[in-house]
Formats: sequence, structure tokens, C-alpha cells
Amino acid sequence: MHLCLFEDKAVSGLRPLTETRPAYALRLGMRSLLGTARDAFTPDALTLHTRPPVAPVTAQAFPGASVNRLPDDDVLFVNGRFVAHADAAVTLIRKHAESGGDARVFLHDDTVVAAWVPDARTHLPTDATAQGPLDEEVFSSLP
Repeated sequence: MHLCLFEDKAVSGLRPLTETRPAYALRLGMRSLLGTARDAFTPDALTLHTRPPVAPVTAQAFPGASVNRLPDDDVLFVNGRFVAHADAAVTLIRKHAESGGDARVFLHDDTVVAAWVPDARTHLPTDATAQGPLDEEVFSSLP
């Protein structure tokens, strides 16, 4: 599965911690949110979406990941602020993505926690990752 961690508009609430790094680079104890998400979803490929001012730093810090490029294949988008512990929410999201099901957005209140997007280039605007933070509008056409 292709995993894309993304930042949404609420990342501004994490200032000053996110002034020089993406939200998923923040640490909770010894682990970063990115490390926790990798363990929870075990991706084959990784794309990182971040704000343009921190994109160069992100690319340098995570050389094995694609930064701010929309993947060509099926993608599990996960909010970079989401703490992906092994719980019911992670299990539900992972099972849906692994089954290759239809496009689906997973919400908590009005916040996009994750979105499974088969053939991402077809379902999302081509400039989705070139803009600033992703938000619910990007995923609004999905069920």
C-alpha cells in the first residue's frame, strides 16, 4: 500500500513546534508520528505532504520519501496529526485499504483522519499536493 501523510489546516495550531518541520516529524516520547504511522500501516511506498516552506527540509530529512507529489497508484492518505496506535480506528482504516475497497474518507468530528483513494490521480485535483495544507475540500468528492 502507498501511504501519504499529509498536513491539514489545523497544523497551524501546533506552532511553534511546526515552524521548521512537518507535524508528522513531531515526537511523542521516543517515536515520531511518522514512525508510528509506518508501523501501523506498513506501507510499500511513502509520500509526505507538507507546507511549501518546510518541503525542502522534509525532503532532506526523509530521503526515501516522495515530497509533495501526488502518487499514480492507490493511496492511503493519513492525517499527519493522527496518532496511529493499534486500535479499532487503525484496524478499520488498514482493513479497508488492504481490501482495495472503494474510495472512502474517515472522519472524526469534521476532521479528515484518513482517506483511501484508489487511483489517486483520477480522484483528486492534480494540484492537490502543490498547494498548502490538505483539507476536507480536497477529499469532498469521495464518499
